[in-house]
Amino acid sequence: MSKEIEKSNSGVPSTSTGRKIVSTGMMAGLQVSLGQVELPRMFNQLVLFVLDGSGSMSGIGISGRSKGHEVHSCVVNVLERLQQSKNKTSFDVGFFAYAEDSVEMFSIRSVTKYELIKDCFNPCEFIIKYEKTELLLSLTTAKDLALDYLEKYKDSNTSVLIIILGDGAINDYDESYQLKEELNQHEKISFSSILLETPQWEEKFSKALINEIRNGFKNLASEGADYLSTIDPDEIRKHMIKSITKVSQL
Repeated sequence: MSKEIEKSNSGVPSTSTGRKIVSTGMMAGLQVSLGQVELPRMFNQLVLFVLDGSGSMSGIGISGRSKGHEVHSCVVNVLERLQQSKNKTSFDVGFFAYAEDSVEMFSIRSVTKYELIKDCFNPCEFIIKYEKTELLLSLTTAKDLALDYLEKYKDSNTSVLIIILGDGAINDYDESYQLKEELNQHEKISFSSILLETPQWEEKFSKALINEIRNGFKNLASEGADYLSTIDPDEIRKHMIKSITKVSQL
């Protein structure tokens, strides 16, 4: 068979020198197919959001909307950032709401599986009993999930970050703190804590009480730098991103 016949049978146009010409349509098809290929995981990072859904989180924040809605907006921005990351397939995320009870908002799933327009991340929307603020049950469940995750990916680069957010005192603080201390001994588990303050705190509470609440949340973090106290939702968003970036070593 001649070279000319070979060229005509290849189905791809060629120049007189024998070099194949890739059409615009073929290139577009190639880009689409490559875009559908997921890169392999570079690491396994579990992020567990443990969010206060007690009655006070329905109060108004500085945005003019409820603090629960402010948290929702922060989480959407954080997940959007992760979904745009080149390592997006390496992140798994789960959510819990705590108050008088503990509710699993979303089970652990790849960050790519969240629908940011549809899904609700306002913890108040998941809580029925909201008069108390009890963290221990959610932390106990987070412990089991964290240890299972680390066992599942024990042969790879794996870590767990637990982000605790609340807006006041915790009724079962001592027990929750002890469990956090136990988990914090594990080299692959770390904690970030965020206190979403209320703008009117200075008018309602003594400085001693405010400092007690602040110190309590600070001690729920792995280190001082992993703690934030603010009334600004944008600062919360930045802190969440910083915590995830630090643990993932990106």
